[in-house]
Amino acid sequence: SIMHQDKRTLTWSIFVGFVLCMGLATTAEAQPVYFDGTGHSYEYISGPLTWSDARAAAEAAGGYLMTVTSEEEQLFMDEVVPDFNHSWYLGGYQPSGTPEPNSGWQWVTGEPWDYTKWQPGEPNENVGGEDVINAATGTASTPNYWNDTSGPLHQMAYIIEYDGAL
Repeated sequence: SIMHQDKRTLTWSIFVGFVLCMGLATTAEAQPVYFDGTGHSYEYISGPLTWSDARAAAEAAGGYLMTVTSEEEQLFMDEVVPDFNHSWYLGGYQPSGTPEPNSGWQWVTGEPWDYTKWQPGEPNENVGGEDVINAATGTASTPNYWNDTSGPLHQMAYIIEYDGAL
C-alpha cells in the first residue's frame, strides 16, 4: 500500500540521516559553497586522507587545500564544515628545517601569512613532525581553532578551495 511504502521511505531516510550525523559514512561530501567575501567556492570532503594526499586530491580536483586569510573566511569556514566533523586539514604548512615552533608557516598558494587562529598553546614545539595545520570544530564557548599536527601520522577530512564560483 502507499502508506506502507511511505513508512519504508521514511524509515530509510531516518537511517541514512542517522548514519551521516554519526559520521559513519566516510565518503559524504557537501556541495561546493560560494563565499562572496573571497569570490571562492569551498567543498568539504570527509576523507580521511593524510595531509599530503589531501593536498594532492585538492589539486587534482582543480583547487587547493583551504587557506584561511581573514576572520571573515574563518567564520565562513565554520558554516562549510558539517557539525558532526571534529577536525580537518587546512592548506598551511611549515617547511622542513624551519625554526620551531612559530617560524616559516605558509599557505600552499603562497598567499601572505597575515591571519592565524591558533588554539592557545599552539603551535607548540615540533612533537612528532607537527608541520601542517588542522582546524577543529568548536562550540559557542570554545570557538574553532587551529592546531599544528603531523600530516603523515593522521588521516582526516579536508576542505578544497576553488578560485571563483562553481
